Amino acid sequence: MEHENIPASRKEQILLAASRVIEREGVINLTIEKVAKEAGISKGGLLYHFPNKELLVTTLFLGYLNSYIKGTEKRAKHDALENGKWTRAFLLESIRDSEYYPMVGADLMSNCLTHPDMYAEMRTAYEDWQRHIENDGIDPVKATIVRLAADGLYFMDLFRLSPLKDDLREKVIERLMNLTKEK
Repeated sequence: MEHENIPASRKEQILLAASRVIEREGVINLTIEKVAKEAGISKGGLLYHFPNKELLVTTLFLGYLNSYIKGTEKRAKHDALENGKWTRAFLLESIRDSEYYPMVGADLMSNCLTHPDMYAEMRTAYEDWQRHIENDGIDPVKATIVRLAADGLYFMDLFRLSPLKDDLREKVIERLMNLTKEK
């Protein structure tokens, strides 16, 4: 990306402001003016860092995706049980992500589908996760079923598609976790 030399605090301030606007109004209603006002900077100041809405949204999406990737990697690295660690990490990070970024994540994910560069980044991340999951020291079919179930939970929460009630949700997550601990 071309604006990598932006001081982190200003860039983060703008991205956080964009997240808040998206959470309130959706990505379709995001404007440079609204983000500048939310960030407490001039429109010109925002345009200096992000010359258009497309770059702002792409940067925001890639930030969320990279956070998800790093969170999964960190969980896998620190898992004391070797077998199934990537599958558990994917499941737990999916749960955390859907709870932490509900509206913003849904809008950015939807937006990603119509932007080939963002979609390619997401597809690459999924290919990497699937490769790790298939070679995770547990049955690859079982591990993939857990990954698909984690995706299902994630998208149900993200898009508010009849999310599970708390007690059933916890039982499903517990069962999925147990599957990652069986060979």
